[in-house]
Amino acid sequence: MKKLRKAPLRVGRTLGHAFDATVDTAFGSVSHALHSTLRLTGLAPRRGGDSSQAPHAAPGAVPGLEGFADRNTPPPPGLIKLTVHDYGPESLDVHHPEDIETLFAAPRPENAVVRWINIDGLHPWVVKQFVETHGMHTLAAEDTLHVPQRPKAEAYDDHLFLVARMMRLHEEKLSAEQVSMFLKPGLLVTFQENADESHKPATCGSPCGSG
Repeated sequence: MKKLRKAPLRVGRTLGHAFDATVDTAFGSVSHALHSTLRLTGLAPRRGGDSSQAPHAAPGAVPGLEGFADRNTPPPPGLIKLTVHDYGPESLDVHHPEDIETLFAAPRPENAVVRWINIDGLHPWVVKQFVETHGMHTLAAEDTLHVPQRPKAEAYDDHLFLVARMMRLHEEKLSAEQVSMFLKPGLLVTFQENADESHKPATCGSPCGSG
């Protein structure tokens, strides 16, 4: 009976060590990508790749944005919401450009160290403008539009692409939304699937916490 008790224990320990090693390896890979990108040294760019990884890509689809028919047509007014945060150690400026042209024409203030651009809503034409203006990789742009993607971090020549899942509780129902992030020195661009108020501070009734 003693041998029978020890066998499951040994198996459990072996599986536990294997699981820990796998998690450590995955975490180390992502940490290395983040660290390398922020320092702009030692980047391991993604090479090649194909659009078959996108769950909704049609078989034989052209990689990148070429497979989207409306990539050259701007979206209707009001469909996409733009929010820009220009901030630094001593200042914060938040504004909502009416369109992409206005956004790109407005330079970052001199006292701002970082510009964070958040786009609520997905449209191929909008994503294409960021690809052409900020040099974002077309394969990452394709993953931004083909949702949902698995959470991941990919390092390219001069920027980092991350995909995360944002969980929200709305009317007692739990929903998940993809957030795609492009990180460059002094610039963060985030794409959300839908327009919402996820980035605003949480509020509560008065008195807070009562009831």
